Amino acid sequence: MKGVQQKEKWIKKSKVPALWDKAHDRNAKRVLNLIVELEGLWVKLGQYLSTRADVLPQAYISLLTQLQDSLPPRPLQEVCKIYLNVNIRGYTKKEKYFFDIMSMWYDFKVL
Repeated sequence: MKGVQQKEKWIKKSKVPALWDKAHDRNAKRVLNLIVELEGLWVKLGQYLSTRADVLPQAYISLLTQLQDSLPPRPLQEVCKIYLNVNIRGYTKKEKYFFDIMSMWYDFKVL
């Protein structure tokens, strides 16, 4: 953004908004690609930010809304395994019950 601020000093005032729009478009694409690459919590953060038009410029909102429904779902078995690997405190009786039900419905063993 410093580059845009430098250019802003040397161009006509009428062209400044277009300069910022171009920078926001370029950087919004970078942010979206990075979020998709990093996955997980970053996608959730991107989904949240896509609802915050009061915080981000429209270029970011437009691209980040793609995170709402367009990412491919992960298989439930993979989600359960990730949860169990991350959840170092162990699991409660309710969680065990949930995983037992999922195992029966989707024909795989979680625990």
